[in-house]
Amino acid sequence: MLNQNSEYGLSRSSLMIDWAKGAPVVALGAIFQHSPSVLITTNTQIKQLKDLKKKRVMVTNNEASAASIMSMLFSQGVTLEHIDIQKHSFKIEDLINQKTDAMACYTSNEPYTLEKMKTPFKIYNPRDYGFDFYGDILFTSKSELTNHPKRAQ
Repeated sequence: MLNQNSEYGLSRSSLMIDWAKGAPVVALGAIFQHSPSVLITTNTQIKQLKDLKKKRVMVTNNEASAASIMSMLFSQGVTLEHIDIQKHSFKIEDLINQKTDAMACYTSNEPYTLEKMKTPFKIYNPRDYGFDFYGDILFTSKSELTNHPKRAQ
């Protein structure tokens, strides 16, 4: 959207970081009152977040800067230097087949699929660690809001 290809977009809480850095964005509303982003693992060796050190974690580029997931990890002493960030394949099989140790997922999607496949898993939800941000924020540019306030409303 910032490259003028669209007037509206959806983002995660990392949008606030962009705004703080001077991006001309305006948050219009949050689709989710709680972020649906969680980390899921099927690796039985991972009992707590600290066990992710020196492990592979699959996230999207946007998720790598998403405040809730990163805050949760940092609060447990797990920084970007401690983990092997993998590009997200969006294939639940990569988690099941241990091609990754943890995967950033939505609470509404992958847990359902894993349960249906009778695959044991553990969810690490940022809310359980005190990080509860809005999710999927509808936003626009300052110029769209200024030039088309009724449409933005």
